[in-house]
Amino acid sequence: LLAQHMATLRKHVMMHNKSSETRHLITEILSALAMEACREKEIDNRDVNPYATGLQAAGDRVYVKYSKFKDLQRQQKKAEKKLAKARAIDIEVDEEVLIYALDSLNDALAAGVAIGSALEPWSKLVDVYSAISSNSLLSSLTTVASRCMSASVVHASVLNLDALDDQYKEEIGDCLRDVVTIVPIDHVLHDFTEGLKAEIEMSIKVQDGWKIVRARLVILLALAKSFKNDDAGAHRPLFISLVDALCILFSADEDVGVPHIILESTAWVLAGLASSFACLSDAQIVRVANVLIERLRHYEALIARGACVAMMKLCEHAAARLASTDVPARLAAIHATGGPTASRNLRLGQEHESTIMLRSLTFFVFKTDRAENDVVEHACVTLADPVILTMRSCVRVAPHEGDYVRSLVDLDIVLQAMQKAYAHMNTESILLGALALNAAHAVTAASSKILSAENVEERFK
Repeated sequence: LLAQHMATLRKHVMMHNKSSETRHLITEILSALAMEACREKEIDNRDVNPYATGLQAAGDRVYVKYSKFKDLQRQQKKAEKKLAKARAIDIEVDEEVLIYALDSLNDALAAGVAIGSALEPWSKLVDVYSAISSNSLLSSLTTVASRCMSASVVHASVLNLDALDDQYKEEIGDCLRDVVTIVPIDHVLHDFTEGLKAEIEMSIKVQDGWKIVRARLVILLALAKSFKNDDAGAHRPLFISLVDALCILFSADEDVGVPHIILESTAWVLAGLASSFACLSDAQIVRVANVLIERLRHYEALIARGACVAMMKLCEHAAARLASTDVPARLAAIHATGGPTASRNLRLGQEHESTIMLRSLTFFVFKTDRAENDVVEHACVTLADPVILTMRSCVRVAPHEGDYVRSLVDLDIVLQAMQKAYAHMNTESILLGALALNAAHAVTAASSKILSAENVEERFK
């Protein structure tokens, strides 16, 4: 009888003629069934609490004055915490009901139900899974989790992603991380990557499927924190395949017709995954770097900005492996000639692309612990010269007030890098001293502008 009712609920939640309120109610019922399928039975080894109140009050308790009663209650709670480890929890699982309910909730998610409601049972599973885990249950949950990822993509594809607030994006990430906490991400990564490849291929052919590709990239970005360096080896081939697909997409020629919003989203996904690139080979990391460098001067500023942030994240985690390649020199050349394509309008608190590029280069100042002093000095010169030159030009040509502030921020980054370089060298450096003196002269020459009321306000922004 329960199976018939659950099948009916699953059928109705997918019907297009059902209202959102009806779908929400059905989702609540399915969610309750999924959570009830994992019933907790607590075996309490403690004695009856003599200071409990209400329905839990002991029938034979002795009257205690209120002034003492509260104090005794607190002492009892402390004692209970110490004895908490003595409690055993027995969880009874109805695997068939659990799996069917979770799979039905996938259908509800694809039909447009809020992701927090559709994936609520997974958060409870995180708390109890260690007590119920088994190979058969993991196998069943893996299938459901893979379908959950696909349903999440469909769910995201019907949302207005341009108007999606940060709070809902965080909710998507939190809910999906509950899923991959139970089912390791490498168990669902193959199907997810193959889905991405198929959708890209279809979109290129018919130019009418990029919305689903963008939705998958949104879901992938939400999952980015779930890729960890410490377990990268377990899913290395799958992860490499995913990164390859992203690089091919990001480096696609203009005539392929990839929309700019897809390129921008791909850049942010690569930035999110950068901390997990340890499992890639040196050649693969260089390939990612080259793909990003090619987009740093894309005529669309949003794409260039995404590539710039991804490049900074890559340098942060892989500078030592990129140091012996031509990547630092190529980045330095872009830095010396004005930096990446600049955004015209930035929100308060957003750094300029040239500043982000500068941060990327600071990771190469001393690439290894055994870097020679002359190499370190040359890296500092490469960083500092363009910034000092820009600061001096601000005095001569009197640009917008914000340019003074940007120059100050860039100079601060350079001076901090030089300070670390000096500590690393552990010896006097005439070259670094000359650079510091030039920087001081540039700041002094611009001080009248820097201390103006407009610039003070701009810096506090």
